[in-house]
Amino acid sequence: MAASALGEWFLNPTKGGLFWSPGDRRLALLFDAWQTRNRSNAFQYPQIATLAWRKATSQHRRELNLPSTVTSVERRRG
Repeated sequence: MAASALGEWFLNPTKGGLFWSPGDRRLALLFDAWQTRNRSNAFQYPQIATLAWRKATSQHRRELNLPSTVTSVERRRG
């Protein structure tokens, strides 16, 4: 028996060999669905952000940028 964030997992024998089985199948199914949705969101975020940036006004884009601060100016020859 092995412990994980999903609870206990068990080594179950079958005709084809051994496989790991979760103690709580519903929780394991929900966890897999959450992981799939999380990956989907992560892969889609750059496209969503790009489309939002294109639709934004120039004023809104300036507001979204990180603030810039000039601490000094140095003039050099050449």
